[in-house]
Amino acid sequence: MSATQITYDNAFYEKQMQGSYTSAQEILGYLNTLLPQPHSVIDVGCGVGTWLRVWQESYADISIYGIDGNNVDSHLYQIPLQSYQQVDLTQNAHTLIKNLSYKALNGGGG
Repeated sequence: MSATQITYDNAFYEKQMQGSYTSAQEILGYLNTLLPQPHSVIDVGCGVGTWLRVWQESYADISIYGIDGNNVDSHLYQIPLQSYQQVDLTQNAHTLIKNLSYKALNGGGG
């Protein structure tokens, strides 16, 4: 691993989780004044789902879905695990979308 690569491991998420949560509250609080209430949100590169957690706290009936390439302890996830799918984010977008869990996209999350 080169010196410029970041390891997205448990320690990384533990260190940045509160800052990410605070940022999501601030930004989504502002977005919620500009946009109509969403019915669903998908977050590509969601990390452990911190921003999706804030969406869910804002709208209890929203359907959320997060995808990321990380592999961290399940206790770190901020969203229900059925709302998350680990994928290889380096693959072609068409392939990635084709391989997403149909069940999760059509009823998971929330």
